[in-house]
Amino acid sequence: MPMRNHSSKATRSGGFTLIELLVV
Repeated sequence: MPMRNHSSKATRSGGFTLIELLVV
């Protein structure tokens, strides 16, 4: 899942992304 990979990077940079919230 490329989305999850991108989410991980975004979370490391910002903290919590819209995609991360959706995944969680």
